[in-house]
Amino acid sequence: FNEKPDAFFDGMLDLAVYDAKKLRKDALLGSFAMDLGMVYEELDHSFIRKWAMLTDPRDRAKGVVGYLKISVTVLGPGDEAPIVGALGADDDDDVESNLLRPGGVDLEPLDLIVKVFEAEDLPQMDPNFSVGIKQIDKLTGQASRMNCDPYMRVSFAGKSIATTPIQNTYFPMWNEECMLPIQVPSMCDALRLQLLDSDMALLGNSDDSIAVHTLSLSQMSSNDADKGFFPAFGPAYVNFYGAPREFTTFESSYTEGLNAGLGEGVAYRGRALLEIVAVPGAGEPEKSQAISEADLGRVEIFKARKKFTLQVVFLEALMLCK
Repeated sequence: FNEKPDAFFDGMLDLAVYDAKKLRKDALLGSFAMDLGMVYEELDHSFIRKWAMLTDPRDRAKGVVGYLKISVTVLGPGDEAPIVGALGADDDDDVESNLLRPGGVDLEPLDLIVKVFEAEDLPQMDPNFSVGIKQIDKLTGQASRMNCDPYMRVSFAGKSIATTPIQNTYFPMWNEECMLPIQVPSMCDALRLQLLDSDMALLGNSDDSIAVHTLSLSQMSSNDADKGFFPAFGPAYVNFYGAPREFTTFESSYTEGLNAGLGEGVAYRGRALLEIVAVPGAGEPEKSQAISEADLGRVEIFKARKKFTLQVVFLEALMLCK
């Protein structure tokens, strides 16, 4: 462009998303508009990997109708283009802190609190060094050792926080609450709960994934103007599924993928007692802290057990091979 700065910066950048289907060809789905001057005033005169919040200009009351990830750069004479590296698959993408929203659409801050009480029936994740002789295994501590050092990581919209690892147990009791600051309405819906086995960093090992469970925030909340409510879930046990429970020293990539949530789990790998609540945001960063005594007493009823008797009667067997 060859324009005077004042005239150029007053110009608008209008982004629009249309439906390409034949029945609704060129039907407007949502749009986003901003001043070019706003881009130039940013660091490096750029918005890099930002999520533009799309709205329907014909009906703002509809709220958010979608999101579009964009990078925009406005350069003048003598300005250098920013150096932007490739975005890897493992790079964090904090969605909510990278939102571009139009005027008239307000985001409400919330603190999403996941109360992680305990887990049970976790599988073996570390090698067992017992020799099979009771006296020796008792002396070395291998007879009663549980070969798993579990903790839970809670992730949402690019943010994550974890509980404290507990050593040598298949039945950890964390009693911690993990708080993640979020904003609603949010383009994200999946709350990811991942059980991991803590390995020794001194040996250069990365923590192994035990199993993953994903909860939908939209299924535990409502945006209804009259009867809407914040996310709420539990207290309840959540089952985790992944690869078969049998321990192997060297797992295949397929097995590791199932335990990391890349595919539908085929075997039960434990369960965890959780509660999820949301309260108006206080502006605090992610944090983990102990659950109150009142909450610990309130969930005792959910830990109740009933005894059942399994009776199997073998009547007869025929045509057995020698």
